[in-house]
Amino acid sequence: MPVGPKIPDYGQANNFARFALFRGNTYAQLAADCAFDIKTPISLAKKFGASNYASAREFARTHYRACAVYILEPIEYVNGHGAQAAVRRIEPSPSFVTQFGRPTDTHITLDHALGPVLPIGRKMTSPRTLSLTDRNGTPHECVAEAFDTTHNVIILLYPVKALGKPTIILPRKK
Repeated sequence: MPVGPKIPDYGQANNFARFALFRGNTYAQLAADCAFDIKTPISLAKKFGASNYASAREFARTHYRACAVYILEPIEYVNGHGAQAAVRRIEPSPSFVTQFGRPTDTHITLDHALGPVLPIGRKMTSPRTLSLTDRNGTPHECVAEAFDTTHNVIILLYPVKALGKPTIILPRKK
């Protein structure tokens, strides 16, 4: 029986490229030590020579805290509806999926919970609070902030409890 050409496994190739670009676990370790905000994946993108898009996805994909990154198409104005952006991809962290499930939004409009964070007429929005209901029906205070790359809008969403409580470590007395 003749065998056709082998079809390449692009998923495996993409994972290898991702592993090489972000130097294994190096990106995740650095991200865990940085501030938990939208500026971290942007600054790490420069450090690793990656796009903001790839860095934001890696941030959510590998972060130990609950968070989700929404990658949106550029904001457009639709007659009768106002500003909106189509969702290109949503990358949740594993702990976000466990707590809230996998988001399935297709558009972010001004009426959507994330609507107020759309960076209309500016590059970045400051953190805004909103409520998100978990899989058990319990509402959680969350924070969302956005960055407009001109090619995409990146929104970082995370529950306030993901920040944890501050810990102060005092040096031992001699």
